[in-house]
Amino acid sequence: MDEKSSEIIDEIETSRDRLGENLNDLESRMREATNWRTYYERHPYLFIGSAVGGGLLLSGILRGSKSSNGGTVRHEVRHEEIPREKGPASEILDKVKTALVVYGTAKAKEALGEVLPGFREYIDRA
Repeated sequence: MDEKSSEIIDEIETSRDRLGENLNDLESRMREATNWRTYYERHPYLFIGSAVGGGLLLSGILRGSKSSNGGTVRHEVRHEEIPREKGPASEILDKVKTALVVYGTAKAKEALGEVLPGFREYIDRA
């Protein structure tokens, strides 16, 4: 009976040690998964693209909103849009914006797929 109980105790201690190692591993993985620096190290172009896209979006929103009267913002209401021809630089900028949005969306889906279980399957069904 003593041998059986000592074997059970040894098995429990071994299981406890493995469980402790698993918990430490899980804790380490969770810290890594919630750290934005880890994502930056894995996907630097996603962060750079997001920054550039955000800058372009912000500049598009703020373009023309400042007046010459001390930099205050003036809101104008236009009832008719005046058709303007786009030059080649404007067309290139539009294509770059579109490419950045598409790339950023793909990378965001990829990053969310790594973090959220079942996200990829949900997106694939949609």
